[in-house]
Amino acid sequence: MGETEQDILLASLLLLGAALQYLLGGPWLLVVGAVAVGIRVNFSRDDRRGIVATAIACVLWIALHTSVTSMLTRLQVAIELGAFSAFVVVFWVARQINRERLLADETQLEDARKGGADMQAKLRQLRRDSEVMVWESEELTRLFGVTRSVGEVIREEEIVNVIRETAQAYLKLPAYVLLLARDEAIRVRAQTGFDDDTLADAAFPPGGGTLAAWFLRQREPVLVDDVSEDPRFAGAMFPYRSLVMLPMLVRDEPVGALVALDGHQRSFTRQDYTRAGILAKQLSLGIGKTLLYGQIEELSITDGLTKLYRHRHFQERFEIELERARRYSRPLSLLMGDLDQFKQFNDAYGHLEGDDVLKHVSRAMEANFQRPAILARYGGEEFAVLLPDTSRERAAELAEKFRAALEAAPMTAAPLAATPSSAPGPRPAVTMSIGVAAFPEDAQTRRDLIARADLALYRSKDAGRNRVTIFDAAWQNAPSG
Repeated sequence: MGETEQDILLASLLLLGAALQYLLGGPWLLVVGAVAVGIRVNFSRDDRRGIVATAIACVLWIALHTSVTSMLTRLQVAIELGAFSAFVVVFWVARQINRERLLADETQLEDARKGGADMQAKLRQLRRDSEVMVWESEELTRLFGVTRSVGEVIREEEIVNVIRETAQAYLKLPAYVLLLARDEAIRVRAQTGFDDDTLADAAFPPGGGTLAAWFLRQREPVLVDDVSEDPRFAGAMFPYRSLVMLPMLVRDEPVGALVALDGHQRSFTRQDYTRAGILAKQLSLGIGKTLLYGQIEELSITDGLTKLYRHRHFQERFEIELERARRYSRPLSLLMGDLDQFKQFNDAYGHLEGDDVLKHVSRAMEANFQRPAILARYGGEEFAVLLPDTSRERAAELAEKFRAALEAAPMTAAPLAATPSSAPGPRPAVTMSIGVAAFPEDAQTRRDLIARADLALYRSKDAGRNRVTIFDAAWQNAPSG
């Protein structure tokens, strides 16, 4: 019931009481007035309205009572006024008590409301903390997965696959490029997200002004929300907006960079930067381990002086290539070469000069024989070249080309030590005698093929050195398998 309806009801009650008293006599107005005041006090929830309603009720009662009870004696009027005043006091006290109770209830309700709000705020904070903890747990799980993957690989190709998977699953950006510093150049080892294959075998100079060179000079992660707004990337020609670059350092030296890109603008946070730093360190550990393994493996299979394969590894590769040639009916040729008069050269000019000659020969071999040729220092001053998918005649042509180039090549790449005073005049040209044998024409097994090539090599020596000889089955005393 609204305030207006309450006031109308009370006024009606007072009028009814006055009419009853006028018609019937008795204290009807007093009774009804007292009831009206009580009802109004209980209805009221506003102090000012309650006071005004009570005052109006009293004034209205007095006016009506005076007009209809002029015949009453003064004693009766005094009694009625006293009784009415008593009722007013009683109901006023009741109102005050009720008001204090309501105030107490409102205070408790407000406290409860505040307590509930605090509980809700704490619940929201707990929910946020729980979400953060779940996210951090998932983040740690993903980082542990990266760490475990990195710890399980030792070869470069394996770590490249791990980095590729990490870029796709962890960074969750649609494009990436993996740059590694190799052979005095910055090479693209893996990439995705580009429309063509121009980056498949791309190489960039390490000291140039390219983006690849700039990336490899960075020692901290680079996160860019919008490359078009970053002056460092002015003129960069690629259809991407945001960028994440993870540097890879080994012993504080840059060896690579993982560059992930997105066509949409991002809003990277400090947390993203921290996460990128952790991930970069994990990948750097993996790259460092593969580099160390590669160095150890290279030392174990290559000759320390010439950097060509050692005898043992050459024999292992020989067996693999021979089996492949046999399975697919492909030719396989072998060159066995020996430096001419090398012992006399060492005796005359010293072993330091002899070591430089061996280095010179290995560089000439690498320059003249391209992949898939397998080059080895077979022992001492003896060298071997295995030529997969190469016929005997083509192998002889390649051997003759190399022999002529070696004879004519000056040794300027590695200056020799000063010629000893006891040396017999100027140094002679470096020459090599070479023997050629091929599968399947000359032999069917590795041992027989080496024996045939060796026999052809000795024929070159006997014929005056510095020449290429192809094995001939008509030779007498040729070794059999």
